[in-house]
Amino acid sequence: MTLVTVPAVGLWRDDAHRYYWEGTRIGPGITSVIAKVDKSGPLIGWAKGVTADAALRNLPILEEMVADKGIAVARSWLTAHATAESDSAKDLGTKVHLAAEQIARGASPELAPEHLPYAAAYMRFLSDWQPEFKSLERFVANRALGYGGTFDWIAKLDLGHGPKWTIGDNKTGKGHYVETRLQLSALSHAEFIGMPNDPKQYPMPKIEQHCVLHIRPDAYSRGYQLYQVNVNDMDWQAFQGALAIYQWAEQRPSNGDPISRGAK
Repeated sequence: MTLVTVPAVGLWRDDAHRYYWEGTRIGPGITSVIAKVDKSGPLIGWAKGVTADAALRNLPILEEMVADKGIAVARSWLTAHATAESDSAKDLGTKVHLAAEQIARGASPELAPEHLPYAAAYMRFLSDWQPEFKSLERFVANRALGYGGTFDWIAKLDLGHGPKWTIGDNKTGKGHYVETRLQLSALSHAEFIGMPNDPKQYPMPKIEQHCVLHIRPDAYSRGYQLYQVNVNDMDWQAFQGALAIYQWAEQRPSNGDPISRGAK
């Protein structure tokens, strides 16, 4: 069992994305909660496609592998290929998120060549929409319900009806999924914004709009697409349901005890 030392000041998140306030655990992160919602269908479809593509591109290698080392080794190779592609996508997302934050703060991050198109697309978004950023990449928490999270940005943004308080999430994957509605709803229902080593709870503005910024230079003429997500009460109820399932599973409920006929 690994012991986690949590600082006694401010809002913190550990490596398992559990959130703490003043050294006391609040609860899981929003993404951990949403993982309780079954998304196996799209993921299974994606994994099938990646595996099939890998097999078709490497038929001679696979044939030689099967002949020399057997089917089990070839199967493991294909599985590892899908895992490596997933890890690569996560790494890209992390680096683009960091670059976007630095650019929004006025910095000029050093980027690898493969990340430059994403940075250019993000800068086009800034030029096109002129968001007035109020906060970037901050922790939030809802201590009453027991969860924490991290938003990408909060800004005053005009989507055609005047500037409004907007919470936005940057996505870099091939698609963005309906479960993002739960994420955005949970973030906007946070009680406060907090930071490590800072005892102050900063007020959460009343969010009026929710957006996803999908950054995909290979998919859009401007390199990005901004989506307005009309988050509603059902999304908030669904997130709370997922949180209840998470908390139930944390209790490690028993599946029952065997009994014998005649037991008292």
